[in-house]
Amino acid sequence: MRAKVRATAAELKSDPYRYFPEWYRRTRPSDLSKRPIFLAGPWGGWGDARARAARGEIDVRGVTEWIPEFLLASVLWRLAPKLRKLPAMIRPGPAAYAAIERLVLKGLGIGAALRGGAPPILSVDDWVHRAKATPGSLSLIPEESEHARKFERIARENGLDALYLTEAMRLPEFASWNRGPYNDALGDTAARIEEFLALEDVFADDESVQVLHRTLLYKMTHHHVELEPIVQAGCRKYFPAELLHLRSDERFIDVGGFIGDSIQQFFNVTGGRFRQVISLEPDDHNYLFLEKYRASLSAEDAARVVCLKVGAWNEKTRLTFHATGTGGSNIDATNTAANVGSIDVTTLDALADEYGPPTLIKCEAEGSDREALIGCARTMATHRPRMAITVYHLWDDYLALVPLVRGPNPDYKLALRHYSLDHSGTTMYAY
Repeated sequence: MRAKVRATAAELKSDPYRYFPEWYRRTRPSDLSKRPIFLAGPWGGWGDARARAARGEIDVRGVTEWIPEFLLASVLWRLAPKLRKLPAMIRPGPAAYAAIERLVLKGLGIGAALRGGAPPILSVDDWVHRAKATPGSLSLIPEESEHARKFERIARENGLDALYLTEAMRLPEFASWNRGPYNDALGDTAARIEEFLALEDVFADDESVQVLHRTLLYKMTHHHVELEPIVQAGCRKYFPAELLHLRSDERFIDVGGFIGDSIQQFFNVTGGRFRQVISLEPDDHNYLFLEKYRASLSAEDAARVVCLKVGAWNEKTRLTFHATGTGGSNIDATNTAANVGSIDVTTLDALADEYGPPTLIKCEAEGSDREALIGCARTMATHRPRMAITVYHLWDDYLALVPLVRGPNPDYKLALRHYSLDHSGTTMYAY
């Protein structure tokens, strides 16, 4: 596998577009940003693209927002914890999801029309029909997830020119889209491939080395088949039993609390036997639902859960923040994204001083994991909490985060696991 990784890197060095779609490699079109654009895919945000359309920088003709099962599940999650326990026989099936999708898209489309909204929100069929009828149209697909690949397949089957957003941002005409975390998420893995491969000796087991190799291949090729052999069930994420042996006295710091999903998972894997949970979530919208989740717990359990509307950083201060109301909200040091406000941030060392040393930390800081770990150095050196750290937000996370963990405490063992058929599923465990 190491030889394949090296060979792929060599191919990209000689031809940067080696793994672009066939239509692009055949035609090598110029300045795609001037084409009529359709934003196609399951990403509710598209805020930056819509802002560019409003400023006249790009010509957006429509936005297609698929409402997939995971999004509906998220809505049900927020409504009431009891709904998560519905028997399988009465859960909505595929037909019901499809009907809900049609109703939601139709309602959104009508709402946009009544508001004079632009660009219009389209159904999948409308997107295909309009894109075919629009000469020179380009469809941008936001991410390479399982649901987004449906859009790529539909575009290919209907002869539409389409690129994943991460592909488009590698082109000169979309260079200005390379801002904030996305800028670093693209990177140039091929150029530093030997540094990545040198990490083989750092990880504790063969499975971790396979995850390293296959995620590097995926980053370079966008071929999802590279990830299929390493994908594990998402329910194991953050708390794999073979790596993290949980105890009844755990004090768990949850960096990136979102709406309480990780806390619920922690309840499940511990059977409710733990000392304390401290959950950090700086996004106002997410924090509202996090507190609602806490309020849904029994009085005894709620007393052991602390929710803080702060972010994790390398010092106590106040920083600009890109609030999306989703799991992708992030600290925006460039102050260039839409919906920028400000948040309070603190250090994990300070939280350890206030609440007691953590025994377990989950760090999913949406690109700020490095700063969060710097602010945890004393705790790692002194107390050695076990940690689950996401290593996919920035393209060189492997290279940057390993020394931030092993530096304060060389006794840490490290392992990698992957949980999705796209780039966003890699977690590093320190134990």
